[in-house]
Amino acid sequence: MQLTLRVQPTEMITSGWFDLTATGASFVTNREKDPFFTKSFAERASQAGVEVRLDVFPEMLHSFQMMAGRAPEAEDAIRRFAESVRPKLGLQGERTRVAQ
Repeated sequence: MQLTLRVQPTEMITSGWFDLTATGASFVTNREKDPFFTKSFAERASQAGVEVRLDVFPEMLHSFQMMAGRAPEAEDAIRRFAESVRPKLGLQGERTRVAQ
């Protein structure tokens, strides 16, 4: 007998089906109301003891970071991510460079 679950992967993460204690630090950039990913992931991960940073960008589209070079919000999101990750990679002294 084969059991098929008709659940979206994001539902599995946000509903509690996924054990977040084994995940590493998470950096989440999100628009205010994103149908593909909700703040509940960040909340659940934080409750599980995972280091989480959630930056919300109101009025942006899903995957707005792909507009880097055309939207200042996209460049800001990428800069924030780089600043968050840099110390974890041992690159504290490096500066973020944005391609022109």
